[in-house]
Amino acid sequence: KTADPNDVFNARVDLALKERDYHGAEQLLDAGGGSEFDDNGFFTPREWKQAIVARELGQSSKAMAKFQAARDRTAAELQQHPDDAKALMVLGQIDAAMGRKSEALEEGQRAVELLPTSKDSLNGSQLLNRLIMIYAQIGEIDRALDAMEKGTHNHYAPDYGSLKLDLVWDPLRGTPRFEQFVTSLAPKN
Repeated sequence: KTADPNDVFNARVDLALKERDYHGAEQLLDAGGGSEFDDNGFFTPREWKQAIVARELGQSSKAMAKFQAARDRTAAELQQHPDDAKALMVLGQIDAAMGRKSEALEEGQRAVELLPTSKDSLNGSQLLNRLIMIYAQIGEIDRALDAMEKGTHNHYAPDYGSLKLDLVWDPLRGTPRFEQFVTSLAPKN
């Protein structure tokens, strides 16, 4: 069976971001292609990833314009489906990246209330993981770490690879508690 071209494209962009190859990610995004929905059905506007790339390349005005475009598109999606927990969580993540702390927190928590793990174990766990990402992005370090540590017993904590490579965890890097948590998840020889 041949791989879905959208999945291949999204994987290439995500790999470039994990490798901090922002020029490579920018080239891929500019070339087009890929779906704006990830494997788990979360709406991921292209502008969101473009904003992250622009921010990391030091292009702050372009980053803010792209974040705003991503926010507007996600908000429009929510207008059509107001109880879509996944879209609400994405809006929270975009708001976190934009520095809109209170909105991000409110949206993330509301998304988890709309689709708790008791209703949908898989998607509810994904939402909880993304809420931890919001905590990290808005500087709620202890809250993020508390949720991660609790999540290891409930299967919604981010995995070792994500913690080691994903940009979203950068605000936690260097804190002894985070580093100890990551080490505790490392593969054992």
